[in-house]
Amino acid sequence: MDHDPGLPLLPTIDRRPRGPGLSRRALLRLIAGTPAAMLLATPGCCRLLEPEGEGDPDIGGEDVAADAPADSEPRWRRPPPTDEPLVRIRVGSSPAASPIRIGDAGEPVLVDRPTADPRVPPGSETTLLRGPVEIRRAEPAGGAAAGSADRSGGGTATVWTFRDGAGRRGQWVEPAGAAGEPPSPLELGRPRPDLGDAVVGGSPASELLGPLTWNGIAWPGRLRLVAGETRTHVLAVVPMEAYIPGVLAREIFPGWRDATFAAQAIAARSFATFEVLARSRRPWDVEADQRSQMFAGRTTLAQALAAGASTAGQVLTYGGGVLPAYYSSTCGGIGMPARLAIGPAPVNGLPPMAGHALDCCRDAPRFRWIATRTLGRLRTQLRAWGAEARMTELAEIGPVRELAVATRTAHGRPASYELIHGDEGDGGAGGRRLRLDGPVLRRALQSGRRDDEAPVWSGFLEPVVDRRAGRLTLAGRGWGHGAGMCQYGAQGLAQRGWTATAILEAYFPGALITRAWSARPAATA
Repeated sequence: MDHDPGLPLLPTIDRRPRGPGLSRRALLRLIAGTPAAMLLATPGCCRLLEPEGEGDPDIGGEDVAADAPADSEPRWRRPPPTDEPLVRIRVGSSPAASPIRIGDAGEPVLVDRPTADPRVPPGSETTLLRGPVEIRRAEPAGGAAAGSADRSGGGTATVWTFRDGAGRRGQWVEPAGAAGEPPSPLELGRPRPDLGDAVVGGSPASELLGPLTWNGIAWPGRLRLVAGETRTHVLAVVPMEAYIPGVLAREIFPGWRDATFAAQAIAARSFATFEVLARSRRPWDVEADQRSQMFAGRTTLAQALAAGASTAGQVLTYGGGVLPAYYSSTCGGIGMPARLAIGPAPVNGLPPMAGHALDCCRDAPRFRWIATRTLGRLRTQLRAWGAEARMTELAEIGPVRELAVATRTAHGRPASYELIHGDEGDGGAGGRRLRLDGPVLRRALQSGRRDDEAPVWSGFLEPVVDRRAGRLTLAGRGWGHGAGMCQYGAQGLAQRGWTATAILEAYFPGALITRAWSARPAATA
């Protein structure tokens, strides 16, 4: 996520799944008859911007028809779960040899330690400790590297040593996983209040509940320590409905309209549910920061709790599959197709992910902004990024001669840029030409940015090159990747009386709000 330290954290999710831009006609056809369509026709609401013109260049990509049958894209269609899922959130990591301190002074900490005995079921080997509990990884006998969760294959056993606030010391041996499987993690939680100090290993009532304190934050659910090859990863394993309020508390401003909170809750739940359903061999589903969506841990923010409760179990779906409902702080008035902003996965090419032209975020601090670079500095940043990203042609560019918009989306937002570079005569009279996607240009201009250089807040850029002055001026709009829901835009719509349903229908036309499960405690993983 990109943010100004002086402002609350608002997201630009960096997750990977890309689709064709919809024309204004198609957009209106998809939302015709919905509350969003009726509100779009209401005087005083946000303007639905016209495309730049009928001759907009084709931005390519896989064409998925708006009326395609539900089973035409089995690669993306993941039906929502009927039971509330658990979300595995990586909340941090530390070097493998560093101690991890969990729990406040006197706080009970119940540890479900791994066992190599296949006859012993999970949860039956527990130890009740008193916080703070300091846990370290030690090298097993023989000095072999500890841990293998970052690698495929079984690896070696991991030895954990502990010391708690009551002076207890000991160790646990985490058995190596079978071939191709990670080892069993170390689980920590709060004992049920009725257990008191009378916990004995093997009690079925030794449930791992939250919250537990780590790194100054109270995490709901339970904590899980996963031994990576060089780092120890700390995961919070949280029921979805306990996770969502903690996301809302970090993603939008307290005091914003209830409809904004509700729309954000459904979008955040959809994104997280999609990630859970797409679960890979990685030990976590999402990150607790801008790489996925921000997560504050346990929260007491009344608006966040109310929005989570009022929308419990609701996710966005299309054709029976859950949508990863992306969102960013400020779209600048024109949304970016997800396939261009996020990546080429089939789900990103679906009609609800095709961008929008809702000019509703004019009150945002980053709706319009200016950034400048000297042409020499621009070349340095582009070459450095090209080397880092292994883009050989970019890493070897000559002096910059021109940078201009090459293609635009159906709604007129810049999609790609053409860079002309080289000395006079290099590549012919016009110089060498290189096409850059908007996200690539933005990342290059942000990479290695000096403190005295203005940030490049989004890839929505109108570049102007002054060769005589040796300067590039970027007239920018928006903050973040611009795909899916615009948070400031959602707030602008809510201020005009839009409901959460109407807001989501406008930003994800053709999607349905589906209640997948009823709020209830999730089963332990």
